[in-house]
Amino acid sequence: MRNGFEVFIARHMQDGLQNDQLDVDDWAELQDIVNILEPFHRCTLELEAHRGNGALYDLLPTMDYLLEHLETAKSHHTATNSTTHLISSILLAWQKLDKYYALTDSNTAIYAAVALHPSMKFEYFEINWAEHPTWIESARNKVTLLWETWYVNLFNYYTIQLCLLTFFILF
Repeated sequence: MRNGFEVFIARHMQDGLQNDQLDVDDWAELQDIVNILEPFHRCTLELEAHRGNGALYDLLPTMDYLLEHLETAKSHHTATNSTTHLISSILLAWQKLDKYYALTDSNTAIYAAVALHPSMKFEYFEINWAEHPTWIESARNKVTLLWETWYVNLFNYYTIQLCLLTFFILF
């Protein structure tokens, strides 16, 4: 990107672009922005490419990863005295992602998708949300309620049907 931009500026100096050249600090900040945004790009591509539309069980792990990435970026750029607008942008990105994370709380299917995934189960919540035991308990209660409300009766119905079918076949 840098080479193309510098070539463009050099070709159009006579058009008044000499004041639009970026200095070393500008390029360093642009690289910081690229580094901050790269995981968002990668996660988007991964969710699109491997599963077509994405899968519900990937939503919380991806959001957890991105929130942690933004927290690390905030700490790093605060400690290195980066520009205030870069730190503000990181904070705003974290707030926006956290807003959408909070909205997942109203969709029990997301919790159930993680809990029912063979490689995640409730261990995902217990490991990744260890510092938030109320979140873990809430997820467990929501998945249990979903099961008791919608699926336990359906499961019992099909179990009874299977037993009756077996009974009639045997006798």
